[in-house]
Amino acid sequence: MLIYVKRAILKILKRLLSMKYKIKLADGTAQLVHITSGYFKAWHVWNVKFDDGKVVMLFKLGSEWMQRNEDFLEEHVLKTLGRCIDKIIFRRELNTI
Repeated sequence: MLIYVKRAILKILKRLLSMKYKIKLADGTAQLVHITSGYFKAWHVWNVKFDDGKVVMLFKLGSEWMQRNEDFLEEHVLKTLGRCIDKIIFRRELNTI
């Protein structure tokens, strides 16, 4: 029975840590993105992979979402993704209560 519980927990964690989301961009187009969370050094980061294969790494500094210098996101796309990730974080915190 313990094995089944461990498998169920791992399945839930995998689903929570790696999900696809559809975001609506400022120009009105919708784009499917694959969002995963992880750690880079001591920072909690979010990796966002677009359908065209480009990957960006986002992190939160205070209340502002930031990206690496080598990433390509425009400000409105960064804010849209940040709001989406904030919703993910909020839902996770609700589930842990």
